[in-house]
Amino acid sequence: MRIANKKIGSQSNGYGRIGCDMALYDEIVDIANKCGFTLTSVTNALLGYALEHSEIITEEKVVEVHTFRIGAEEFNDDNDNQ
Repeated sequence: MRIANKKIGSQSNGYGRIGCDMALYDEIVDIANKCGFTLTSVTNALLGYALEHSEIITEEKVVEVHTFRIGAEEFNDDNDNQ
């Protein structure tokens, strides 16, 4: 688990910025204040847990396109050929 492997503290390197809704930010501030941690350490713990329990699912989708053609002339909704 990512949280258990890393000591709670500040960023070890870099200058990361991730935006979030104010309601979420306020909850993170509340947790940090009540527990005596920094905003960065609480955010890292929450994001680490979320990333550890998430996955990207990729699936292929087939799209069929139907065209009506007589000879070399295509007919569709945009053509006024009758």
